[in-house]
Amino acid sequence: MKKITLLFIMLTAYFGYAQPTNNAPVPVKDAVDVISIYSGAYTDIATNYNPFWGQSGAVNTTYDPGTGDLVMAYTNFNYQGTDLTTINAAGMEFLHVDLWTAADPGVSVIKVSPINNGTGAGEVLVTINHTAGTWTSVDIPKSSFTGMTWDSVFQLKIAANGAGSATPIDIYLDNIYFWKSALDPAADATLSDLQVEGATINGFASASTTYTYYVPTGTVTVPQITSATTTQAGASAIITQASGIPGSAAVEVTSSDLSTTKTYTVNIVAVGPATAGPIQPARAVADVVSVFSDEYTNVTPSGLETFGSATYTNFTIANTDDTRRLTATANGEGMQYLFLGGAPLDLTSFTNMHIDFYVEGAVQVSQELQVFLHNFSAWPSGAGSTKLFKNFDVNTIGSGAWYTVDLALDTFNDTPLTRDKISLIQIVVNGGAGVPAFGPVYIDNIYFHKGTTLATKNFEIAGLNVYPNPAQDSWTVKTQNIKMSSIEVFDILGKNVISLKPETTEATINASQLKSGLYFAKINTANGSTSLKLVKE
Repeated sequence: MKKITLLFIMLTAYFGYAQPTNNAPVPVKDAVDVISIYSGAYTDIATNYNPFWGQSGAVNTTYDPGTGDLVMAYTNFNYQGTDLTTINAAGMEFLHVDLWTAADPGVSVIKVSPINNGTGAGEVLVTINHTAGTWTSVDIPKSSFTGMTWDSVFQLKIAANGAGSATPIDIYLDNIYFWKSALDPAADATLSDLQVEGATINGFASASTTYTYYVPTGTVTVPQITSATTTQAGASAIITQASGIPGSAAVEVTSSDLSTTKTYTVNIVAVGPATAGPIQPARAVADVVSVFSDEYTNVTPSGLETFGSATYTNFTIANTDDTRRLTATANGEGMQYLFLGGAPLDLTSFTNMHIDFYVEGAVQVSQELQVFLHNFSAWPSGAGSTKLFKNFDVNTIGSGAWYTVDLALDTFNDTPLTRDKISLIQIVVNGGAGVPAFGPVYIDNIYFHKGTTLATKNFEIAGLNVYPNPAQDSWTVKTQNIKMSSIEVFDILGKNVISLKPETTEATINASQLKSGLYFAKINTANGSTSLKLVKE
């Protein structure tokens, strides 16, 4: 009886203290050498510590072990993700994690991986060798994550006993961050900022020296490096601009003690369509729910993500419209998720989904674009999800031109066709078995509407004629029998350079003050609009 009583007391004591009562060591790394995901010592880049991945447990980011210094608790844990502000961590050397769990390391395996959607491997789970009942601090070298570059980290994954494990455990985490060794300031030849045309180049990080700057096809003016800021004030930077498109610009940085030189390269590449997706029909406000279109008022996505090797960017077209540019380097991994903000969309009374695609580059047999609509019956938890999907043969779509689809929602492949809580749109670049990924793919004008497709605003204006084109001093625009309410002319970078309100069937556009090159004119009438190219010699 005494043995049973003693065992009961021991088990009560163990389970009563199956949580940490103290904290992990306070980090001492300089903030300039750290990218933090969760730590009270630094500014964190995490945006969501509890995205719905179908995990079994719960997340508490403000667990107090009794010290007032908060940690993160994962209870009933099998695997968990954290969404991050996409960051270029290529210059970091280690991933640091502080872990506490009562789980026996002999029967529990805890792994961690950043998730990258840039170059290299998307994720590589590495085991954290822990000790039960005490804080385990690990610094995992980047080399342990074989094949990863960390050049576009957007999520973190932690897994216990494998995803979907039937034996979840409780773990506690603190001080999750990337770090690198401190550099002697006098030998520092890095940049703290690199700007092209007045804005920091996409994906900039001091340790990354090669970048690509995309411009629309047909761009004439060569983008300029407008600022190169050295990390240390005593270092020097010499800028060499690109001479054309395509072309390369460079910044040579020399440290203040002259011991170190580093060159940053910006490759300028013309890609994509010269014009945005087709101008959309004029529809009543009550008949449209728009997700991404310049023609309508859009609902607000709460997050935009990609999966695996895929990346996306907002891409500005020369006539001031934006598209979304989706790329993938691996088959089946070109996915873009648009998480709809606010409340889910009730599309029960809507009949059609509209979307415009532009595929760049060659296409092959069996390559597909796929569109999924996710309906969460238990929103916002994500439970009870059903998917409506539609596939498009890329050989039918072709490449090098905008392809418009206006789909009856009732034809999407799923049963039941429930669409009262649409909370997620997913677009997939799917190469098919053994077929490489294709693209990039440009996406524009994503919206839902009621009724069949109307006659488009982008109609052929009767008798429309522009002459001379190319022109040296002016263009004459003439229609047969419809007045032009306005004419807007844009340069290749999307800047409005001329605006007219002729209210006649003939107008002259004075080009004498314009530089030679390509321009775009939007002709507006009471019945609709059309766009055309203008060339100034």
